[in-house]
Amino acid sequence: MLAYMVPLSIQTLALRATTPDQLAEQVAEEYGLYVRLSEVWMLLGYNSISAARRAAYDNRLGVATSTIPGRKGRMIRSRDLAQWLFTAARGAETVSNRQTAQ
Repeated sequence: MLAYMVPLSIQTLALRATTPDQLAEQVAEEYGLYVRLSEVWMLLGYNSISAARRAAYDNRLGVATSTIPGRKGRMIRSRDLAQWLFTAARGAETVSNRQTAQ
């Protein structure tokens, strides 16, 4: 799968989900229990993978990351990513609704 396709498909799942648990199940089913930071850094709002890695190193990413022995790179649990995305998507909807109401 192309690198930019993963964030787009996860973003679509986040916007369609009605609960964080539903989103977590869908993300885990599609991508496994862990998702590489290198696949979702754009979804988290970073301009580059380097910036996302630095934020993860400094514990400023907004979602917990970990390393898995024998695997390269930082990983994010699907459930943690889903919770973060669900909250972020609903926050964006709230902002959009407020702007429309004004």
